[in-house]
Amino acid sequence: HTAGAETRYIEELKRDSLMKLPGRCQWLGYVPDERLSTAYGAMRIVVYPSKMITESGALLMALSHGKAVIASDLRAVREKRKLGALMTFKSVVDLRRKIKRLLKDGEARRELEEGARAYAEANAWEKVAEQHVELYEELL
Repeated sequence: HTAGAETRYIEELKRDSLMKLPGRCQWLGYVPDERLSTAYGAMRIVVYPSKMITESGALLMALSHGKAVIASDLRAVREKRKLGALMTFKSVVDLRRKIKRLLKDGEARRELEEGARAYAEANAWEKVAEQHVELYEELL
């Protein structure tokens, strides 16, 4: 799922991936909410290469679905990395190496999936709401 408008760069990526990775990379375009769980369920790993957006619904959705995520090394993402919820990358070479590792190493992928689920559970809306209520009760 690619956020944002279709650009020439996206079109080049699509063409290259279809030629070099036939049957291994799908470009879905917009995915309606009711199909997101199915789409995430079909993914082995999720790559989040944004260099500008630090918090993303797509990134959090991937974690909530327990997916192994590789994301750009941004400040807001590092906290999740420290908690074992995802991997970060600093260069194209680093990204390539980590994608290959997660596709080949099922144990490493499972560890990230467990970390993603734990992060999502700890940060679920219900838990955050409970923490706010507890804080307000302490302050009153």
